[in-house]
Amino acid sequence: MFANNEGLGAFILRYKATVLIVVLCSLLTLYNVVMFDDYTAGLIQLGALDKALIEAGEIWRLLTYAFSHMSVFHFCMNILFLLYIARPLERFYGSARFFIVYILLAIISGVIIYFLYTGSYPLAGLSGAGYGLLGIYLFYALRFPAKFSPQNRKFILVFIAIGIVLTFVVPNITYTGHIGGLISGVVVAWLTTIFNKKQIEKSFY
Repeated sequence: MFANNEGLGAFILRYKATVLIVVLCSLLTLYNVVMFDDYTAGLIQLGALDKALIEAGEIWRLLTYAFSHMSVFHFCMNILFLLYIARPLERFYGSARFFIVYILLAIISGVIIYFLYTGSYPLAGLSGAGYGLLGIYLFYALRFPAKFSPQNRKFILVFIAIGIVLTFVVPNITYTGHIGGLISGVVVAWLTTIFNKKQIEKSFY
């Protein structure tokens, strides 16, 4: 399910939405590194989630934060995470719908962070939307277990459990974004089964 045996060309053609997200994140991170002496100042310019600026009317930051990252290391870790978990979901939804789902997850996670985050430091990263994707897996693994092989279902549940533990153990992680993203993923998955009954018939094999 998560294994990838495709060449680069086939990968790009099959996973257009995932590739687009990776390209956008890569360009913003590269632009920040090259064009700004102060990386944090660059984050602000490139759309990081800053509560004061959102309150001043810059509501687009509830989405744009999900395409920039707090550091180059943060970018690398999140991109590897996305490449690993996104492919089965893009096959499941199709590229266009998957991209819409990703945008919804990013916005919902951004709203949750905006209301619950108590810090003042600007935030950025795709992990909120990434945990939203895990939330989709969680919904289907619990509600429709037959969509997965027993091994894949067990792996997904363990992977999510480890992710939740790390959210609270590893320092400097915005738990509101991760947990909010996970919950938003469950909600979005539930809604897609209501408004698109054919989705229920698909599997993750």
